[in-house]
Amino acid sequence: VAHDTHIGLMKSRLMQTNQDAVFYAQAAHLSLLLVCDGISVSTAGSGNLASALCVKQVAACWEKDLEKLLTADEDEVRSWLEDTLAAANTSICERSTQLADGHLEQHIPMGTTAVLALAQGNSIQLASLGDSRAYLVGPTGVALLTGDQNVRSLWLSAARRGERFEMGDEGYALAGYCGRFDENLQPSPAPPVMHQLKMLPGETLVMCSDGLTDYAGGSLAQTAAIIAEGASMKNLGAGCRHLVDQANAAGGGDNITVLLARLQST
Repeated sequence: VAHDTHIGLMKSRLMQTNQDAVFYAQAAHLSLLLVCDGISVSTAGSGNLASALCVKQVAACWEKDLEKLLTADEDEVRSWLEDTLAAANTSICERSTQLADGHLEQHIPMGTTAVLALAQGNSIQLASLGDSRAYLVGPTGVALLTGDQNVRSLWLSAARRGERFEMGDEGYALAGYCGRFDENLQPSPAPPVMHQLKMLPGETLVMCSDGLTDYAGGSLAQTAAIIAEGASMKNLGAGCRHLVDQANAAGGGDNITVLLARLQST
């Protein structure tokens, strides 16, 4: 496992901060992987605080539940991922309320995307909220494992069901994230989208914030080719840096975080 992160060249010129966060931990046959991207627009907290709180909560749940996770079955892992993101949602919401002095209705609360994975050997379960992504890269190419959870995705889902959905001009506004409240301003975690897969030796899992996918490559095919190039490098750290550099070379208009995890032959 390796990772790299950068504020983004354009962001750095505008005196911005890096609102991404990354965490990973390993024990025995388990690997926990997390990438977060804090939401920029907020008046009760900030994106970098939200992503940091998400990391802190996930790390605490990992430490508390590690012994149980060592023998957990697939259903228990799935529930743990969902419960952990719900706990992160509550933590962020509570801090937003505190920072708003209890008057949250006058503020925009902070939030963060999250793509969280737990590997049990070669069995991977993913839980995603927002538009941070996960890809699987192997000899046959690049597979996108997650879909962006935004208003556009809600519109597409409604269209598939034959229903009408007014998208307006907010297609890229996030529909899934950590730090979500309901209409009564109570913490209300969005259900993460779950994915399960088996990795083969030599395959690489790529987890990244949208600072990579929005800038590295001018088309889906170009982005996939760049991701494949970085994920296929023998040195994972060099692969992470290559992907960050590609996003910066194309403008670097957002924070860029890349995590690579490769399954080794035993």
